[in-house]
Amino acid sequence: MKILFYLVSISAVLMLSACQEEIEPEIEVNSENSILPASELSDFIVQVASLDGSADNIIDLSSCTTVIFPISGLYDEDEDEDDTIEDDDDYVEVTFNSIEEVLAFGVEALDIEWIYPINVLLSDHTAVVLSSSDDLDDIQDNCIEGGDDADIECIDFIYPITLSIFNNRTESVTTASIASDKEMYRVFNDPDQVISIEYPISLIDQQAEVTVVEDNQQLLERIRLVEGACDEQDIVDFDEDVLTDLGQLLVNSVWKIDLFEDGTNMTALYEGFTLDFRSDLTVIASSEDNTFEGEWELDAADAPAVLEFDFDEDETSFSLLNDAEWEVISFDQDTINLEVPSDGETTGKRLRLTR
Repeated sequence: MKILFYLVSISAVLMLSACQEEIEPEIEVNSENSILPASELSDFIVQVASLDGSADNIIDLSSCTTVIFPISGLYDEDEDEDDTIEDDDDYVEVTFNSIEEVLAFGVEALDIEWIYPINVLLSDHTAVVLSSSDDLDDIQDNCIEGGDDADIECIDFIYPITLSIFNNRTESVTTASIASDKEMYRVFNDPDQVISIEYPISLIDQQAEVTVVEDNQQLLERIRLVEGACDEQDIVDFDEDVLTDLGQLLVNSVWKIDLFEDGTNMTALYEGFTLDFRSDLTVIASSEDNTFEGEWELDAADAPAVLEFDFDEDETSFSLLNDAEWEVISFDQDTINLEVPSDGETTGKRLRLTR
């Protein structure tokens, strides 16, 4: 009897085991909201979450790296072009704890000999150590500049964002609260993961306009709309005048023409338009219905600084700003006052830009 009991028991265990092996795990994934690896939306999200390295280009001359502060360098206080670091006592060591401190140093920051090793982050948020300028040269040689790189800088996610993540390798579903671009990048850059976003989520563009999207299609359309639509400021050939306080004020804000007088008040011509001064010395005048592109130049070497415009002559209202040396009379964080003085034969002109 015992032998029969054991045989029955063993058979039951084997049958149970066989049944268990045949049971496939049931995993619920919302296919309607699922974002597949390497899909257009997944690639867009990775591009938005990539680390933009252009803000500190005055240091590393590379939009593919972001310097980790603090950073130190040697600076020639006498600005003698014949001096060398090896034999000159005028070189002093300077240390910076933020990019704001470097920019506050002004155009002289371009003359600093940076001290290696330097810690940087790559566009995929990976930290690397540059042992010498040769390491940086290698990155610069392979870096696409001028705004043609893969990252999308015109819009950012507002965190936290909740994701449902299905892993194809482990056949498991997890929920994660994403708090940064670094986390977002790594989740969507994984080829083995299918992801659903818990909507609604919010995004913010360069003009600080917040947009709320409710599903994958709205998110895709929003990123498509702004892709390449802003100045990414991936500049490595610096115009020294752009690095002055006035130059930085112009490029770091969007302006409107609050006053234009040329004998008479003609301000109404520019109602609804904004001016976006870009680091590549282009300027974009845009309204809801029209966009005009021109060029700008700032000469800040002497006082008063002079601003010049060059718009296409067919763009009637903005071409009125051409062929004039606009002297900067005063400026602060919110207002720039300019004028073209009367030469006795023609009336003077006045221009006021406000944020």
